[in-house]
Amino acid sequence: MQQQSTYNHGLLVAPQESSLVVVKLVATGLQKVRALMRINRIQMLRVW
Repeated sequence: MQQQSTYNHGLLVAPQESSLVVVKLVATGLQKVRALMRINRIQMLRVW
């Protein structure tokens, strides 16, 4: 679902700026994934 929305945003923006927008979205996505991984690790440690 997220990939489709980001792709649509890229199409709405001018071609030159679309690449920058995609890079920013990917960077924020990676940060969110890392944060989720950290939270999951903490929860796993607490459960076990």
